[in-house]
Amino acid sequence: MKKISLTIYNHDKSIPSDGYILRAAEGFFRDLGREPPKSVERTAGGKPYFNEDGIFVSLSHSAGYVAVAVSGVEVGVDLQVHKRCNQSAIAKRFFHPSEQEFLADNPGCFFDIWALKESFAKLTGKGIIKSFQNFSVAGSSGLKHREQGVFLFLREFSHEFSLAIASGIEAEITVIIMT
Repeated sequence: MKKISLTIYNHDKSIPSDGYILRAAEGFFRDLGREPPKSVERTAGGKPYFNEDGIFVSLSHSAGYVAVAVSGVEVGVDLQVHKRCNQSAIAKRFFHPSEQEFLADNPGCFFDIWALKESFAKLTGKGIIKSFQNFSVAGSSGLKHREQGVFLFLREFSHEFSLAIASGIEAEITVIIMT
């Protein structure tokens, strides 16, 4: 089974995002018996990647934390703090109708839905504004574990956050919390 290494750091703003990515990648590359990369590249859209075949990365920032996923498969990660907001208006604008119905019965799942959608968008490269209503991570039976061939995972971090990972295949996820 492929592995996803997910590392969460306290965000020190003096450290650039690439510093966290490189730090998270060190152990992953060493476990593969490979030398870790010295730099992080970026796509035209800003998505980080390594100039290494078959190693993928995703990054998320939220409320003083940075989450970095490194994997041998395409991956998307989102860490979302639970903060006061107009959930109804956001859901109406961005959520699929089936997610809105699910949310009406499960209001505590708003941030889980948002984090799952963002991780899916990061994995697939679909933007938030144009595509968020075109797919659903929740239905009548609950939060989905798979959508459009993408595996969706929620992991525990803190009761104040939702942490979601999207991957093209089912994967073993290791969460490392660095404080």
